[in-house]
Amino acid sequence: MKLTTMMISALTTMMISLDLALDPSFTRLGIFALAREGEIPLSFQKRTRNGKMGFHSIKSPHAKRKIKTDLTYSVRGGFPIANHVTTIMLEEILTLVEGCEVRNLITEIPPPIGNAAVLFLLDSAIINNPNLGKVVYQVPAPAIPSFFGCQKPPKKMIVQYVMDDMGKHAIKVNHDEASAYMVMRLTQWRLRGVLKAPVIYRYDRKSLPTPI
Repeated sequence: MKLTTMMISALTTMMISLDLALDPSFTRLGIFALAREGEIPLSFQKRTRNGKMGFHSIKSPHAKRKIKTDLTYSVRGGFPIANHVTTIMLEEILTLVEGCEVRNLITEIPPPIGNAAVLFLLDSAIINNPNLGKVVYQVPAPAIPSFFGCQKPPKKMIVQYVMDDMGKHAIKVNHDEASAYMVMRLTQWRLRGVLKAPVIYRYDRKSLPTPI
């Protein structure tokens, strides 16, 4: 079968379709993407050989020690920093998936206590952006510790589990990227009925989030 110019153009311009998972943080935000159609964009820092899985990290422009101190102890200093970091991180996420269709956005939601509460600025900016998912799944922060059966699972434990779960497609990832992967996997298992917990919330931008 001979391909016409129009057919070739249609194939080359076919939009990449992704499911995107995030582990929001003001120090380093972890991203995992799963290609539904096409392959992971080259803009991602790490891609599996088959091009179907991609990982990316976005580091804060502020020093880790400074941002933690400011966000924890200073509302006056913390919120301007939070707004600044939110703007930068959101722009990088949008650049990362430019030209892609994000079908599902899956993100961890922080507990409304302590300095984690400021993360709602970042989380809200991501969730409310119409270019980041037709459907949003919100995974409560305790979901990953609950899965591993301890209050604060070691970072190495989470990374190793993710490497094992990827099997032959395993590539080296950091803790934040591994957490983003886990957020997506927990949602997949919950949708398939494999897991009874945790409760995950589905949001289609037209109604209030509902538990699944």
